[in-house]
Amino acid sequence: MPEDISLLPKEVEKKREQEARSRLLRKASLILLVTSLTLGASSLIYSLVLSSQFSNLEQNIASEKSKISSLSEIELKAQDLEARVDSLKSIFEEGVYFSNLLTALSKAVPVDVSIVEMTVPSEGTVSVSGVSRSYVSLAKFLLNLKGELFEVVELRSVSLDQQTGEANFDLNLKVAKGGLKQ
Repeated sequence: MPEDISLLPKEVEKKREQEARSRLLRKASLILLVTSLTLGASSLIYSLVLSSQFSNLEQNIASEKSKISSLSEIELKAQDLEARVDSLKSIFEEGVYFSNLLTALSKAVPVDVSIVEMTVPSEGTVSVSGVSRSYVSLAKFLLNLKGELFEVVELRSVSLDQQTGEANFDLNLKVAKGGLKQ
């Protein structure tokens, strides 16, 4: 085959080649620019997304911290309440219930015996002073006292009032261990 013969001057061919190279270089530059802009824009969008996620994460952390602090306040209140309950338990366990003493005395007193004075010098002892219309009623009272609440019933003194004929008495009662506790 015959070779193509170009009738264009060499300078025009060089110029065309240069323009073709120039166009190719511009296209490559344009592609590189578009690629760079795309990468830059995607990096910017990615950093904004990460920043938004980081902000949301910080808000979630702050929310969880506030929940934890409110729960710690509840825990402190529960511990305080538990300490108060323990104190009340010890008060009730160690408390002396004089109502037990009064109930036992009221059950033991016969109709014709009156208690004038009662003192509790210690948790284990009770002193009772009173008046009885007869020695028989006083003896009945002493027998009624001896029981589950009082271990020892001691008659300290008894005297007959000459004017009224009544017997004035003083007693010491030893309370059973734990008798005044509920």
